[in-house]
Amino acid sequence: MTKDEWNARQTRLVKAWAQGDIVSAFAEIAHVVAHGSDAMKAQALIYRGMIQEDSDLAAARQDWIEALSHAPQGSHTRHVAQEKIAQACERLNLKDDAISWYRSALETCADGHEFPGGHVLKSFLALIDGPLSPSDQALTLTVAKKSWRLLGLAGEPDWTDLRRVADLVAPRSEPRDDQ
Repeated sequence: MTKDEWNARQTRLVKAWAQGDIVSAFAEIAHVVAHGSDAMKAQALIYRGMIQEDSDLAAARQDWIEALSHAPQGSHTRHVAQEKIAQACERLNLKDDAISWYRSALETCADGHEFPGGHVLKSFLALIDGPLSPSDQALTLTVAKKSWRLLGLAGEPDWTDLRRVADLVAPRSEPRDDQ
């Protein structure tokens, strides 16, 4: 599948999803999963999971896990799949699993391509009771500094207050119904 074909299919699937035409959206996804590159398959599986997450969280989580087998190391797509799995674990009250998946997403951000990880950083820190381990301290500081740099934020925050820094580098969003 060419990049142009992927872009056209992605546009059609997002439009169908927005219009509530899940059958058409799933048909586009099925074609990409059958004929696309690994990166395309990963993105399509993330979409399928997002479409299903309110009606069948277990199936959505499985799609995101499958997306990881196709997502390139260090990619934003991999980071998103890991974040979505962590969020599903949170919704299923699997706190330790959520922490583990958020940690994986932070590692992907720290070691991967150039993208910020503020939302994952904030979510991870919200689940941690007590002080961070030395390895988590180093990881979260790396992601905080990378996010700060990539977002082009002015000045220097107090790097010892990572929860405050996470508030500054996390994108603003509406609270989810399950929080």
